[in-house]
Amino acid sequence: MTGMLFELRRAALHEAAHALIAARLGVTGRIQLSVSAAGVEGSFHIAEGQSLSQATRERIAIAGAIAGALYVEPTIGAQQLARRLKLVSGGVSASDAQLCDGAVSTAEIDDVLATLQAEWHEVEEIARREVGRFGVGW
Repeated sequence: MTGMLFELRRAALHEAAHALIAARLGVTGRIQLSVSAAGVEGSFHIAEGQSLSQATRERIAIAGAIAGALYVEPTIGAQQLARRLKLVSGGVSASDAQLCDGAVSTAEIDDVLATLQAEWHEVEEIARREVGRFGVGW
């Protein structure tokens, strides 16, 4: 697998996890991916006009980082994730850290991890659709 394809898949899974957790929490939004010579960029845009609790924002925010960890280490546990997701150490992207206001609880990590593990096939389906828009296979 080429580096760019790996990065496209990783970004698609990251954003798909945001989308899946958002949908499970009743939040709508859209994924945007772009590829350039500089690399792959991804984002999940929450539709305007929705009122989100802090807990909802935090769960959506950490979903991408958890999916990224699951992509490279499918058996990762909640304790390992909690260490990796320490916002001060850069485990979460700047935009995701801003969304969750710099703090997440172990219970939130456990909850999002369990949901993503249980519904990983759906995360992959969403990601496959996004990658397919670029005319490449999974």
